[in-house]
Order: sequence, then C-alpha cells, then structure tokens
Amino acid sequence: MCFQDPRRLFGRAIQWLLCASVLINMLLLMFVMFHQPDTGLSSLTGHLPINPEQMDKRDLHAIIQEKGPKPHIMTTDEIKRLKDLKDNKEWEEVQQVPTEKPIWSYNKTAADVFRRELDDICNTKEDFIVTKENFPLGSVIQYDAERHSRLNVTDDVWERFPQSSPFAHMKHSRCSVVGNSGLLKNSNCGKEIDAADFVFRCNMAPIDGHHIAEVGSKTNLITANPTIIRDKYKNFRNQTLKENFVKDLSVYGKSYIWMTPFAYKMCTSYTFKAQHVLKEFKSDNEIIFANPVFMGNMNKYWKKHGVKAWRASTGLFLVSAALSMCEEVHLYGFWPWHLDRLGNNLTQHYYDNHPVHKAHKLPDEFQQHQKLHNEGVLHMTTNRCA
Repeated sequence: MCFQDPRRLFGRAIQWLLCASVLINMLLLMFVMFHQPDTGLSSLTGHLPINPEQMDKRDLHAIIQEKGPKPHIMTTDEIKRLKDLKDNKEWEEVQQVPTEKPIWSYNKTAADVFRRELDDICNTKEDFIVTKENFPLGSVIQYDAERHSRLNVTDDVWERFPQSSPFAHMKHSRCSVVGNSGLLKNSNCGKEIDAADFVFRCNMAPIDGHHIAEVGSKTNLITANPTIIRDKYKNFRNQTLKENFVKDLSVYGKSYIWMTPFAYKMCTSYTFKAQHVLKEFKSDNEIIFANPVFMGNMNKYWKKHGVKAWRASTGLFLVSAALSMCEEVHLYGFWPWHLDRLGNNLTQHYYDNHPVHKAHKLPDEFQQHQKLHNEGVLHMTTNRCA
C-alpha cells in the first residue's frame, strides 16, 4: 500500500477550508445585499413614476416617516403636497418635533414623584374648585387673571359654593383628557376615550353624530368659557335661549360644568346666571367654579417649566388636575399645529376652524406633555387610534 505524506494531506485540507470559508462569506454578503430593507426614497415611492433625484434632502427627510420592514409608500399626491410645503414655516416647525417613544409603559414611580411636586404647589383634590371650606363666609376672592379685582364672599355668593370638593377623595385608575385639535378628526379614538373611568373635556366641544367615533361621548367633566353666555346665549334674555343652553348641556349627561367666574370680573355675572338657569330647569348638570388659587399656582408652575405664556390653556389646567386625581392619564387631541406629521392640513379643532386665543403657547405646552409621555408619567396619542 502507498501512503501519502500527512503534511501534504493537512495542507490540502487547509486549502479546502479556506475556499469554503470564502464561498460562505460571499453567499452571506449576497443575502444581506438582496434582503436588507430599503428605507430610502425608492421604498417610499414604490412604483411611482418619479425621479428621486428631483427631490432634495429636506423632502427625503420629510417623507421617511415610518421605519422598519414596511415603510410608508407615498402616493403621487402626497409627494406633491410635501414639495408644495417646502417653504412653509409651520411645516418646518412640525418636522422639528420629535416623535414620542413608540413603546409606552406607565412609570408609577415617576408619576408619583410628579404628583407630589404638583401637590406641593397646590392641593388639587381639595382646591381644584371653590367650596365653602376653602372660601369661608367673609373671605375675599382675588381674581387670578385680573389680579387687581376682588370679590367679597357675602351670603349670596357663599350659598353658590358646594360644601366640599367632590374630587377630594377621587382616585380613578384611568382618565382621558380630550383636547379639541383637528388631529382628532377621523381619528377613530372614541371607543378608547370612553373606556376610561373618568373623562375630561374642553369648552363644550360637540360629541354628537359622527363626532362620537372620533372623540366618544362619555363625559364626567367639561369646561365652558363664561363668555359663551354672552356670545351664544345672549345673557339669557328670553326663555328660548335658556332652554337652548340647558338642552346643549344635556348631551353631556350628568356631568360637572367647570367654569371660571373668578378669572375676570365680567366672567362672574355670566357664570352666576348660568348656574341659576340650570337650577331653574332642574338640570342634571352641575356648574362648579374654578378656584383662582389653583389657576394662579398652576400658571406659575408651568411658566417655571417652560410654558412661556401669559396664561396656560384650559387643556393644561385639566391635565394638571387629572394627574392628581387619576393613576393613569391619557391625552387625546393635544396637537397645536395645522399640519400633521405627514403634511396633511388640519383644522383648528375637530369640529371647526376658529383660531385659538393668542395668550396661550400651545407648542410649549405640547413639549411638556411629550416630556411627561417619554417619562411614563402620562400617555399622549398623536396618531389615529386602532
């Protein structure tokens, strides 16, 4: 028998291993090249007859909204709309807004710390509204916006207050706070909003008809601007206007109507008239008065934390209250721009396009909401609901 030199056999084996290794690496490289998800412009435009070279880097940044194996495929109209927005200052601002953390979980520790911080500023559960306990007979109310104005708590005034706050011992597991942004239009968030134990709403926003699918209908507390008594209900100068007011509030079921009689002097008479009408008609709704101490303290707190406005919005006051009264707080419709993240036009509110008060700095408030969302203190929804 003939025996080959073992060293030659070992050398050939090494050569075969090296060749096999090179072949495997080439196959792996080809696999990665042909299977890697494309997050570039071609994956977004898909089969569209458009030359990607015609779009600049800002266009590319704007349309890459979804990451992962299934990116958003833009239509021709969407791409045209984004190119039309190229010099739109508000669109540039929206593009600078970071997205929220995609996976949110409630952080009880962080939420409890934040609640204690708010409670150090104001005992919200006790002082969210005016009561006979926090404003006894003979005391003086200082208006929170019109700081030079005062009101003596006489017998007639004091009798309008509840004995104590119905929120003093409130602790709900989950609350929804509904802003009125146009982002809610066709959002399909109604069921999710109504699933909460307690629902806060703003400014007598409509919840009837097709709006139910967008924002739900459950209401435990809703705010009303006192000037609506002057502007819409003409100071109740006839019986029909009174009936209209009671009917308009009845859609909210048995709920609290939170009004601000002690912001400005003129608001006092409007609010007192509204309270009288509801009692006259034995309405299920109950008007409660915002406590100017709560309002003033919350204004100071949020100014200190970056809301550079003369006055916080109604929505921010409700969010502050909800954080004290509820374990989990979920926000809907808090979006201060007229464009969404894809450049779609939005109305001011989901039900109309009337401008908001310039005293508010809603982008500043949004930034604070988003910060709390990322910390797990509250949850905010800025997309369509499932």
